[in-house]
Amino acid sequence: MKYKTKSIDIIIAYAVAFSFLFTYMYTNSFFAYDMFTEGILGTMLFASISIIFMLMLSIVVFGSITLFLYIFKEKKIKKRVEIFKNKTQRNTFVVVFAINIIFFTAIIMYRNDLSPILIYLIVVAMYISSLNNNGFKILLMFYTLFICFAFSNTVSSIVSDSLKAFGVGGDIATVIYTKNNQQESGKLKMITPRNVYIQQDNKSIITIIPIDNIEKIDNSIEVKKGII
Repeated sequence: MKYKTKSIDIIIAYAVAFSFLFTYMYTNSFFAYDMFTEGILGTMLFASISIIFMLMLSIVVFGSITLFLYIFKEKKIKKRVEIFKNKTQRNTFVVVFAINIIFFTAIIMYRNDLSPILIYLIVVAMYISSLNNNGFKILLMFYTLFICFAFSNTVSSIVSDSLKAFGVGGDIATVIYTKNNQQESGKLKMITPRNVYIQQDNKSIITIIPIDNIEKIDNSIEVKKGII
């Protein structure tokens, strides 16, 4: 039974990560087929890093909720009181709560359009505290689908920032030099094992350039902008 529960948790985690990735591609009007054929290893690696980051972020922002729900899993009130009486556990809760307040405030000040994601992180924090609770599993899956449809632009922007951090997409200003001496400039949407997806300047369509036909990818323009 324990193995079955762990398997379901892993499936849910990857389903969430891929849902976010699909939302990014849908919002930007393209689909990278080769990510799921020849680039499945890289896709799984990116999804794994995204899952770890999401779990860490949920703990950093709402870890006190996880601890609170974990304490209240104890059915006997006496045991709950004993946990709070323990100085180490009480201090841990206070420190985590203080960290949560700091990061929550920082996120709100950085971007005020992340309310759906913050609620999502609360759901993740609740999920972490009750891995054996099927109700939280269902809630997490339904809310994932909800924010991907209702707040697709917000989800897409978060995935875009993640791709930009890895230097493989996220609208990085890029110039591509092909082997037949042609040049394509625009916003880099995504690099996959076989293709580069780029939105040319002042155009809405996505151009697909095979990796085998590329001589050089230059995103130093984006770097220079960051320095300035």
